[in-house]
Amino acid sequence: MRNPDPNHEYHRMANMFLEQQLDENETQNVMHQAEQNPEFQRVLRNEKNFRDLIKKNVVDRTHASGKILENIRTRISEDNIR
Repeated sequence: MRNPDPNHEYHRMANMFLEQQLDENETQNVMHQAEQNPEFQRVLRNEKNFRDLIKKNVVDRTHASGKILENIRTRISEDNIR
């Protein structure tokens, strides 16, 4: 059964749009809706900002993993020397 809540539909459409799961016609419809509907604009903007925040603060932590790997290698080589 479909949820009659328009916010639920806005979130579903925004997620599919941002994940590039729509065909060209559906993408055009979403873009048109974003131009015409301030509530949908808000949902789309919030979802995009949230994804950008996650990418910036979680995905770009490769510098920490290098340090961790080096620390592990050092400890392994120290243990092999003993």
